[in-house]
Amino acid sequence: MGLRTATTDYAIRARWTQSHFSRQAQHFSARANQTQTKEDLTAIIQPERLLQDCILTSLQLQNPLERYAGFCSPEAWRDSPQAAHTGLIAIWLPEDSTVAWTDLSSHLQIARETAPEAPVVIIADLPRIPDVARLLREGASALAPVDTGLRAIARILDFVRDGGTYIPASLIEQAGAAGLLAEATPDVVALFSPKQLAVAKALSRGASNKIIAYELNMCESTVKVHVRAIMKKLQAKNRTEVAYIMQNVR
Repeated sequence: MGLRTATTDYAIRARWTQSHFSRQAQHFSARANQTQTKEDLTAIIQPERLLQDCILTSLQLQNPLERYAGFCSPEAWRDSPQAAHTGLIAIWLPEDSTVAWTDLSSHLQIARETAPEAPVVIIADLPRIPDVARLLREGASALAPVDTGLRAIARILDFVRDGGTYIPASLIEQAGAAGLLAEATPDVVALFSPKQLAVAKALSRGASNKIIAYELNMCESTVKVHVRAIMKKLQAKNRTEVAYIMQNVR
């Protein structure tokens, strides 16, 4: 009798588990179909499928209102229907990745050509300082160590999604010590109107458009106009490069 009860109990649990995961699969399938028609998708590019699935599930739990989709390569993302709806790209390399940092240049080029308005976050083992400067010049908006916790990375993605830039403090200190950070000269500062200078200084802190708008009592659309003007005057390719140039201005 005890064995029969245990077997029956096991069968009930097995049926419940199968039904539960079947509903979960349908739920995620429905979300995946919805993302094809929604804007501002976050594309996670990670070559290892199992790790990619874990990252997607964890990020979705951290921020249920955002939409995520995983791809094994930049080319797979570029050729997918979701590329047209991508608002943020995260290139996520595993620890001790065999992908050379020079290969990231081609990844960034694909991202810039396919979705020029979408910021790019690189999550990987931290590179050498010269590589950091080059990646930022080529269009990366943020760099994060691959061993950063998923909760922190979710916040970094939110920050960049809102127009912010992110570089670990350790990298900034190393770059400053190596003399690789450009300094803003008085002539450069003179290019800006008072409002533009205030926005440029805020960019040097990595502030997002929302934060700048709040601090300077502006509309977010006005901040975007100022950012574009500042980038043009400094001949900077992205706001991170502006932050590098302006970081010594007080």
